Amino acid sequence: MPRIDTSIPRVPALTPVARRNTGPTQPVFRADDLACVSGLPPVNPETGAYDTLPIDAPPRRMLDHLRSCWEPTGSALKRLVRRNVSCSNPAYFAAIEMGPKYFGAPRPARIFMYTLGWFGPFDLGIHRVALTN
Repeated sequence: MPRIDTSIPRVPALTPVARRNTGPTQPVFRADDLACVSGLPPVNPETGAYDTLPIDAPPRRMLDHLRSCWEPTGSALKRLVRRNVSCSNPAYFAAIEMGPKYFGAPRPARIFMYTLGWFGPFDLGIHRVALTN
């Protein structure tokens, strides 16, 4: 079986925040032509703090995090193939659904999961997988 080429790209704005807030993890992991972005919380990348935001703001902040994670892998939003959305309240679905706003047709695969609790004061986590080349 051929070996998979893996790497952990450094994301200057988010790597220190991810290590400090979530334990031993990294914002993005690359395996051959896939870039997998961790479910980073919607932290303020300048301070590492959890800002109190209206529920429709964290998805936009997470999209900015996503772009900064994919940049060092050579990927982009248009290369997205899968997204997993975890949320503490299923009633927020309409406010946080980003598909129609950010992705053209056809939209990437998506799963929405209800999560009972988090390690921080936020309601949303988004995990993504994209092609890099």
